[in-house]
Amino acid sequence: MRSPLARALVAAITLAAAAPLLACGPAPIDAAAAVTTQLHVEGMVCGSCEEAIAAELAKVDGVLSARADHKAASVEVRHDPERASVDAIAAAIEKLGYTVVR
Repeated sequence: MRSPLARALVAAITLAAAAPLLACGPAPIDAAAAVTTQLHVEGMVCGSCEEAIAAELAKVDGVLSARADHKAASVEVRHDPERASVDAIAAAIEKLGYTVVR
């Protein structure tokens, strides 16, 4: 008969061994399924605007990359359309106070 401490140790080791199978967070994005979407965005005036948009889009599940250009008033987003719809991307940009022209 094992002691409670021995049972707890065996359980901890078993759980630690299974940890890679229990990974948390979103599944990896399939780069082969990704598409590039170009959006016209009004209200960007400087590099800080570009950085704010890119940082916000990096938080959206399914977005692989985002590049904003205030001079061209555009944002280019590479994303998995099954996980990050154009509407979700536009909402993230608009949340910052910019206008996505559709």
